[in-house]
Amino acid sequence: MSFLWTSQEMATVMDGRPIGQMPEGVTGLSIDSRGITEGEAFFAIKGDRVDGHDYASMAIANGASLIVVSEAKLPAMGRLTIPMIVVEDVLAALVKLGIAARDRSRARIVAVTGSVGKTTTKEMLRHALAPSGKVHAAVASFNNHWGVPLTLARMPSDTDFGVFEIGMNHADEIRPLVKMVRPHVAIITTIAAAHLGHFNSLEEIAAAKAEILEGIEPGGAAILNHDNAQFAMLEQKAHELGISHVMTFGQHAKADYRLADFEGNAESSVIWAVLNGETKEFVIGAPGRHIAENAMAVLGAALLLGADMGSVGQALAELKAVKGRGQRHRLGIGEGHLTLIDESYNANPASVRAAISLLAATAPELTGRRIAVLGDMLEMGEFSAQVHEELGGPLLASGIEHVWLAGKEMAALRDALPDSVDVQYFETTDALTEYVVRSVIPGDVGAALFTSAFIVFMFGPRMINSLRIRQGKGQPIRADGPQTHFKKAGTPTMGGLMILAGIVGGSLLWADLSNIYVVATLLVTLGFGAIGFYDDYLKVTKQTDKGFSGKARLGIEFLIAGIAVFFMMRLAMVTEPAGNPHLATSVAFPFAKDFLINIGYFFILFGGFVIVGAGNAVNLTDGLDGLAIVPVMIAAASFGVIAYLVGNAVFAGYLQINFVPGTGELAVIMGAVIGAGLGFLWFNAPPAAIFMGDTGSLALGGLIGSVAVATKHEIVMAIIGGLFVMETMSVIIQVGFFKMTGRRVFLMAPIHHHFEKLGWTESQVVIRFWIIAVGLAMLGLSTLKLR
Repeated sequence: MSFLWTSQEMATVMDGRPIGQMPEGVTGLSIDSRGITEGEAFFAIKGDRVDGHDYASMAIANGASLIVVSEAKLPAMGRLTIPMIVVEDVLAALVKLGIAARDRSRARIVAVTGSVGKTTTKEMLRHALAPSGKVHAAVASFNNHWGVPLTLARMPSDTDFGVFEIGMNHADEIRPLVKMVRPHVAIITTIAAAHLGHFNSLEEIAAAKAEILEGIEPGGAAILNHDNAQFAMLEQKAHELGISHVMTFGQHAKADYRLADFEGNAESSVIWAVLNGETKEFVIGAPGRHIAENAMAVLGAALLLGADMGSVGQALAELKAVKGRGQRHRLGIGEGHLTLIDESYNANPASVRAAISLLAATAPELTGRRIAVLGDMLEMGEFSAQVHEELGGPLLASGIEHVWLAGKEMAALRDALPDSVDVQYFETTDALTEYVVRSVIPGDVGAALFTSAFIVFMFGPRMINSLRIRQGKGQPIRADGPQTHFKKAGTPTMGGLMILAGIVGGSLLWADLSNIYVVATLLVTLGFGAIGFYDDYLKVTKQTDKGFSGKARLGIEFLIAGIAVFFMMRLAMVTEPAGNPHLATSVAFPFAKDFLINIGYFFILFGGFVIVGAGNAVNLTDGLDGLAIVPVMIAAASFGVIAYLVGNAVFAGYLQINFVPGTGELAVIMGAVIGAGLGFLWFNAPPAAIFMGDTGSLALGGLIGSVAVATKHEIVMAIIGGLFVMETMSVIIQVGFFKMTGRRVFLMAPIHHHFEKLGWTESQVVIRFWIIAVGLAMLGLSTLKLR
């Protein structure tokens, strides 16, 4: 059998006194009585909270072949028959064994420290070096005063590469540990605001991390982050210590190991690394730019240690996220699932920002949400409120719309986030956990669609009968219209009430009502619906096709639309992504990347014109059974996709469209429109049992226009809603030409009546116009990709 240590070696190195029949040797070392395996030695270390001597019996029961105990504790141990090595201090004895392990080893040693990224970098090194030789590395984050000597003592004598993680939360903690490890290569990942409660500044943290440089072996190398603000100080310290090779990594143009380019997704990353002047492509199996940046230090260390770089690249491609540091879990929930990204190991401002970026890069399925669940960052001292509040910036820039918090320190972040973000705050993690379990759902858009359709199907027949009785003669028929329309006399109108009930019901149940875009869109929908209802009421009661005064109607419509645009614009100003400072007041153009025209507060007039124009365009289109509602559903489906993409930072960045945080929630309303539209179409199919009326057409048009304004796709709406534009232009041309010449361009306007006059049947007109609507929607959606 191969032993890690013989009993005699251990007793000699640790200056210990053997008791009992000693085994020939041990196969491993442990300080945890629960996880010890047969043939290992148990070190009864006394910690701050527990004393290993109290668990010696458990270690023996679990298979320990030897225990190391202190002389002072021996009398209290009772009668133990297992072999023991008695030492003056168990931890000091473990340190001696670790130093002896380092002295006997011919391995090339790498040590890693830094404010964040230590464990992940250590794991990358473990994977990268494995094809080139036998690698020994710490399990978990064994990086403190007992973890480092334990990892050293566990290192087999035939190890080719040793990888050690060294941490600290006070000054003078790294120095004794690195002098045990004596690395050939030392990496400092970065300097950030971790353990600020024990330091007065980042400079003090950098000085403490720089202690790792003091233990580098003669002829060894330091690898420093050239992008970090503390780089100059660390570089100077390395030169003062006479380190032979001071190497750098990062995106800086002068970095020795330079990250030239990066592409990431939810599962992995692709990087282009410049090594020794040559650009090479590598795949990193774990996602996140922060991991890709630290991979540059790993590649540099592999080069310095003489590893085979082809094997290094293959190993990194197989890397998986470490537990508690970005590991993903797919969990079943109801009939769907959720993806849990586990970043629970530790938290400081840099690591939380990296986690936010990782969540932002994770695109949920169409009906999903991205939720940041955050607890307190500890050891921040007097800087705590500030560093918690400053997390609001990256959260907003990433487009994460749901932020659920726990802990008294997170109250600062709660107060810093705007109303556009769904913020849930709890004083304890238990309360937050209960809320998370209760609140996560597999999807919202589909639920809104089915809810709205259910409402219309359930209450539609009752509403139709009620309207038929109350209206008597129903909607008046135009005297100059096609003769086939007179057979529709007596059909009730105001069917838009059914549609509005479905939309509002679905939205109230499934949309985030704290989202200003949702509230503004529903305001326009209900406001325009009320105007249309009054117009329908006048027509029915007076039995005329002349309703509400045109000027008064347009004035009220512009007032409602203007209010909605103002609030959407103000919200967009607050949540504008960095690098796009005037997006809220600008008009975006399709097919052109970053082409915006900033019109300032005139955007209120522009947005109002778009919404009012959309409402009246749909109103003009509503003249045949099913003609308006299907194109509206097509437009709703299109803008549901647009809203989701525009509100998602990852998709918006990939498609090079303008990212507008918060608009993704509008996809839920679009789902409700489709559901309500399907329900209404069931009753509006020829021969129609009810007409939509101005109640529905004005509301639906205003709704689509509002979403177009919110998502900065006003011009694209003219393409997707090109059928409505065509109907409107036919009326404008007809009226204008008639006033100028006394003649008509079309046989009748809107243009669908023109084709009826030409002899097309109503079903021919409707279906062919549907086909046109589908084609225009496809053309409009193509603008998302064509740049």
